[in-house]
Amino acid sequence: MIQILAWLSAFACVLMGVHLLRLRPSNPMPAKLLGALFLVMALQAGMVSMVIELGRGTWSVLLPSLALSLGPLLFLYFESVAHSPYRLKAKSTLHFLPASFCLVEMIFKQFWIDPDLMIVLSFAVYTLAIAWRMAKGRAQFSHCGAHQNIIFLWLSSCVVILALSCLNEIFILYELSQGKQVKQSIGLLVGLLSKLIMLSFTLLSALQKPSQLDWLTGFGQTAYRPAPQSIEDTSYRALAEKFDRLIDREKSYAQEGVSLKSLATFLDVPQRQLSQAINHVHGESFSKRMNRLRVREAKRLLIDPAEKSIIDVMLEAGFRTKSNFNKEFLAIEGKSPSDFREANH
Repeated sequence: MIQILAWLSAFACVLMGVHLLRLRPSNPMPAKLLGALFLVMALQAGMVSMVIELGRGTWSVLLPSLALSLGPLLFLYFESVAHSPYRLKAKSTLHFLPASFCLVEMIFKQFWIDPDLMIVLSFAVYTLAIAWRMAKGRAQFSHCGAHQNIIFLWLSSCVVILALSCLNEIFILYELSQGKQVKQSIGLLVGLLSKLIMLSFTLLSALQKPSQLDWLTGFGQTAYRPAPQSIEDTSYRALAEKFDRLIDREKSYAQEGVSLKSLATFLDVPQRQLSQAINHVHGESFSKRMNRLRVREAKRLLIDPAEKSIIDVMLEAGFRTKSNFNKEFLAIEGKSPSDFREANH
């Protein structure tokens, strides 16, 4: 079972890695780093399957180094998303020193530091490093527009996945220390099954039209060969533009009682069609879009020389409760309204 899961994971990772590396987005570094991450995972899963079938051979010296490369690649990926455009610097290679050191140990069979301990420490360190990136909030991805919330959700998910991987590595080491063979490891089985589920979801999401992973690397938005717009896409964009013009002209987001139904009626379109157009063009729901516009208006009012009270700003921007105002403002800007005002005065 473990061997089958390992080969399936390797195949799925190769598909995703090749797909990412073939993209030509305007900012190519995230695609390259993520593609490299999937190919490393593919090689790792394939080697695990070969160890189960053939035992440890000369080629297996690469296994610990591959595991030690996962954390650095994921960390650099989020660095490249947060800083656009992004170029790798010479100091970025320092992240891969533990992997290189471990490879030397494996080749010469001189173990100054236990490779398994290095893997666990690497997962722990990069879990903390990516959690530190998460602590900076959603505002660091503001240049990604409507996608910043889903990018932040992906970042948060990766922190959890890395933390669980660290715990799973510890459990696998415990099993092996008790005399279990690799093919009998429950921890390895659970790890491979979880990875396969995650990869299946990622692949299916990437293949949807429009893709649910456009935010990752700008799927389909290539610098050399832009994808032609479908009739449906053109229709959605035209409707979304009408919606945006109405919202900006009437400041509907600040009006009490405004709803998707009332705006759809005003635009003389079905409610579902308007909802789909907003999701398609802006990458978020109607309610999320309205709250984003309210926060935008609140920011303008907070830096206004008139210095209205926080409550007045909240009401004028369209929020009705202070708790919701603070929650939405913090989610989008990464800081409270009062902190934002203080930072901009």
